[in-house]
Amino acid sequence: MTTIVYRDGVLAADTRGEHGGWISPTRFSKITRLDDGRLVAISGNYNYWTKFLTWLLDPIKDQPDLKEEATAIVITPNGEVRRYEQTSYHVVDAPFVALGSGAPPALGALHAGATALEAVRIAGLVDPYTGTDIESLRLQSHPIDR
Repeated sequence: MTTIVYRDGVLAADTRGEHGGWISPTRFSKITRLDDGRLVAISGNYNYWTKFLTWLLDPIKDQPDLKEEATAIVITPNGEVRRYEQTSYHVVDAPFVALGSGAPPALGALHAGATALEAVRIAGLVDPYTGTDIESLRLQSHPIDR
């Protein structure tokens, strides 16, 4: 799976992918910034990434069912964190969030004061599905249209 962490305006994730229990040599980007400033991340089955992003960009239809195979978070430009599971979402009311197979060690690191990047790195030390190549994005304020 992966480790994805959001804290203090920073979204971080490892880039490891695996197929059938083997580590893929391909680097998988699990986070992105949409044109409207939202940050998006997904853990679990990577096949849901395209479906979920397509829906975020054009949410005319119902949210795609992520089943139990994927979890996503969307951070709005004002900092609201929405956690999507299966066919719904809830707003996360916490100073940080972690998801993926490395979430338990990442949460421990976050409770001890780690940054988002540090928490992903620490999870990668003990979670075999979390790689040590880490990417991150910082939430940026979106200019107000006048």
